[in-house]
Amino acid sequence: MNEQSNNRKYKRNIIIFLIIIGGYTLFTRAFKAQTTEELWNSTWTTSSFEEPSIMLDLPVKLEEISSSDEPTQSYGFESRHISITLNTLKFRDDLEITVGELASRHFEKFSSLMNFKNSEVKHEMQENPAINVLTGTLTLDNQKYQMTHFCVQKGTTYYIIFIYFKDGDEYGRKIKDRIISSVKV
Repeated sequence: MNEQSNNRKYKRNIIIFLIIIGGYTLFTRAFKAQTTEELWNSTWTTSSFEEPSIMLDLPVKLEEISSSDEPTQSYGFESRHISITLNTLKFRDDLEITVGELASRHFEKFSSLMNFKNSEVKHEMQENPAINVLTGTLTLDNQKYQMTHFCVQKGTTYYIIFIYFKDGDEYGRKIKDRIISSVKV
């Protein structure tokens, strides 16, 4: 009985230790986050994701968010200053959905999850029908954010890049422009 009690205490202490380490990691990431100016001036790398691959220039490494068991893969980076997310979605050949419809559905779902208010969003027309861009201003907790939602299709795979940063942040705009202009599928 005493051995079982010791094992439970040991497991509980391990769980408490992991929670503390996880909390510390999240805390330090949030409060020691690089500014958009520091990100802009950092070393950029070209990263490749998924198969068929999408390549884009990034100032930071995107961490995998979802498991590979799901049909959707997600990668992201978030700080107090900027958020960069890449989602890949693979569909069956017989699914009939345009890249514009998918982009709109994805954005509506994201907006409702984030509880954005007073959204002013517009579509940008593209020459290539496999590319769709939504841009706009979003408000969350009385703070305005600039948002770009870039969706591109290659075969039955859709890539959605979502970037938002505080309204008026010139380095955030530069980062967004460089990422979007570097996309290769």
